[in-house]
Amino acid sequence: KLDFLRMSIADKATQAQMKAEGLQQVNAFLNSFRRPIVWFVNQIRMKPMVMHGPTEDHTGGAALKFFSSYSLETKKYDRDDIVKMVPIKGGSGYEMRTIGVRIQGTLHKNKTATIPQKSIEYDVLFESVTDKDGVVYTAGVDIYKDVFQTALMCGVVKQQSSWYSYGELKTNGEDAFIAALRKADVSVLNAIRDEVLNGPATLVA
Repeated sequence: KLDFLRMSIADKATQAQMKAEGLQQVNAFLNSFRRPIVWFVNQIRMKPMVMHGPTEDHTGGAALKFFSSYSLETKKYDRDDIVKMVPIKGGSGYEMRTIGVRIQGTLHKNKTATIPQKSIEYDVLFESVTDKDGVVYTAGVDIYKDVFQTALMCGVVKQQSSWYSYGELKTNGEDAFIAALRKADVSVLNAIRDEVLNGPATLVA
């Protein structure tokens, strides 16, 4: 049984030791199941007064890094906020407002594959809005951009210079293609997704 009261009032070193002991107990308990999946969310903190070496660290010591099978780090791109011309809240007219952010996820540890240290990028939208051009954005992970980028890598969406095309859908520029995909019928998105998942695709470097 974990002593949460003692852990809450202990110093940092004692907390890390107790966390390691607690993870040993949790690990032994999870091994009694066939295929358990447990997610731990841990914050990244800045190390004070660090002149050399890494300036970031995880709370609770290295116990969680040791016991985990996967370690995925997610960070926000400060320079890549998603800003669109959207309706003013509670008023009339439009304004430039941040409706989402760009996220980078890096896989630092992977016990089930031989190639860790892979990074992915995706957009997360805060709200569901329709911009001034009539393009609809839905809160959550930006599925349209994610499907487009995957389809482009698999060769489902064709690229010639700055032009992108899929069937009768053809635009100049990545953002323009994604905007046209949002305005198109949802069957177009589903067709691209099905072709990526089930159709014969060749990965494009």
